[in-house]
Amino acid sequence: MAQQPAQYIFAMQGLTKAYPGGKKVFENIWLSFFPDAKIGVVGVNGSGKSTLLKIMAGLDKDFTGEAKPMAGTKMGYLEQEPQLDPALNVRENVESWCEEKSSSRASMKSRWRWVKTTPTS
Repeated sequence: MAQQPAQYIFAMQGLTKAYPGGKKVFENIWLSFFPDAKIGVVGVNGSGKSTLLKIMAGLDKDFTGEAKPMAGTKMGYLEQEPQLDPALNVRENVESWCEEKSSSRASMKSRWRWVKTTPTS
């Protein structure tokens, strides 16, 4: 793959995914995303939405073509039916999958508690 322009956070070129037996899930996809883009992946059941997202997250490497994030980009994937911690609420469960967000949020919460409990003169 040629060096992708720095403005794209993720690029796919000629991406094809086929299962054993030759069934193609998708073929020859060319997509690029700008930083801060909001994307949606829409399709009927079995059309390859989750497979595409797994490829983008680097979890599925069994494809042809190129799928590459910009250097330094961190990718993650939250499963459709993740194992949730019943002791956490929805937000805390999602954040537990994102270490940076969790530690940053915990740090913010501890600062907030300090601010709230510090008497003012």
